Amino acid sequence: SGILALTALAFGAAEAVAVDTDLEANRVCAWNAERNGLAGRIQVFHPADAPEEAYDVVVANILAPTLIELAPVIAARTKAQGKLALSGVLARQAEDVLRAYAPYFDVVDQTESKEWMLLTFSRKTEPDPE
Repeated sequence: SGILALTALAFGAAEAVAVDTDLEANRVCAWNAERNGLAGRIQVFHPADAPEEAYDVVVANILAPTLIELAPVIAARTKAQGKLALSGVLARQAEDVLRAYAPYFDVVDQTESKEWMLLTFSRKTEPDPE
């Protein structure tokens, strides 16, 4: 998540929050932010310590099984009508990911590059009833 957050800042985001289970990845993200003059615009957290806020834009580059498991959590961290971009999804797994996110998001686009997918969504105002 660190590289995604730093990239968002480089492309104009005012601030970013990076969340990763890998403590070394978090340390490297904070180091890179400091080195590139971005430390004041980024917060880096382990999931256990992350704020329970919702954001306008959420991006995740995680393998499909974890994305599927985290669908309710990621949905809760995305504001109504907020944007979500998911990568790290193999094309053969995209339908399973789409199905997991369907109660919470409308699909905006699906882009395939070789065997990988980028799935983009817009958060529904209200989740679909189960």
